[in-house]
Order: sequence, then structure tokens, then C-alpha cells
Amino acid sequence: GSAPRHSLQAPHRREAQGRRIRARTAVLGYRAGAWILGRLPLGPATLVGGWFAVGVYWAWPARRRWLRANTARVLGVAPGDRRVGHLARAVYRNQVRWVLELMRLSRLPQAERTAQVEDDAAAPFHTAWQASKGLIVVGAHLGNNEAAAAGLAGRGWPINAVADDTAYEELFQLLNEERRSWGVKQIPWQNLREVFRVLHRHEIVAL
Repeated sequence: GSAPRHSLQAPHRREAQGRRIRARTAVLGYRAGAWILGRLPLGPATLVGGWFAVGVYWAWPARRRWLRANTARVLGVAPGDRRVGHLARAVYRNQVRWVLELMRLSRLPQAERTAQVEDDAAAPFHTAWQASKGLIVVGAHLGNNEAAAAGLAGRGWPINAVADDTAYEELFQLLNEERRSWGVKQIPWQNLREVFRVLHRHEIVAL
């Protein structure tokens, strides 16, 4: 009861100047990482990126505290348990791998992006879409959702991904350009009208 409470504000409620600095830093970091790590084989790039991720884990106390609390709940143990730190750092390393794969997607030929989802795996989605009045596809962050969206959009399907445009506005715009090149359109997460519009047009919304 007497312990201090720490809050991690939602991105759209953070102080504007701080958001601007973080947004510019995120874009510069993404561009630099895409140029350097995007030219390395995935194995070495993931190893180096994993070291960086663990460094961020230790250097960001507030984020580390929230991540450990969430991880402890998943494991059903106390936040101080040794297994919590191990899994929390693995989460950071996994996030780096996802970012590296994202950086590579735009460098792949269209045929290779489409092949990220095999025909047998795509067929049930197509059947469900054709039978629907607009389809909502929900990803569970298992595997790479970006690769799945690119693979489906490469078949000419109208994929619209709901994304957060409040935390890093400039990075949102950069990723919007990249995803459009795959055939994937982004919808800012607060634009519910657009979500309904694309469903009424018998398109696909990816969450």
C-alpha cells in the first residue's frame, strides 16, 4: 500500500516533445539498421541484434519492470524469479528478429514475398474471405505477421493492417510506404470509420 506506483503512459498520452525526439530517433535507427543489418546473413545479424536488445533491456528500467511483471504473470511466478528475467530477455531478442525480418521483406522480389505463405496455407483464408461480407484476420504474434500479410497481399488480396500511428509517427509513415509496396494498406488504429469502410467493400482487415 505504501510502495510508490509507477505508470507507463500510453503512447498517445506522452509528452509531445519527448514523442518527437523518440520518433526521429526510431526512424534514424530503423534506417541505419536496415542498411547495415539488412546486408548481413540473418544468423549473424540476429546474434548482433540480440546483444543490442539485451543492452536495451538493462538500460531501460521502467520498460524492464513492466515486461518482467507481464512475464511473471504468464509464467505464474513472482517477478523476482530467475525464469522471469530469462524469458523477458528472450522476448527482446525475438522482437529484434522480427524487426530484421521486416527490414528484409522490402528487399525481396514480389514472388519471394508472396511465397512466404504457401498455397495450401493461403487456401483456407481465401475460402473464408469469399464466403464473408468482409474478413477480419487476427494475428497472435506467432511467427511473423508482416510476412503473412505480404504473402496474402502478393496474391492480389486487399489486405488492410490496423497499426499504431501515435507512438512513432515518422516511423509509421516509413513503414506505411514499405507496406504499400507489398500491397498492404495501413489504417491508423483510431480510425474506426475506415475499418468499417474496408469491411463494407468486402476487403480484409488484419489485426
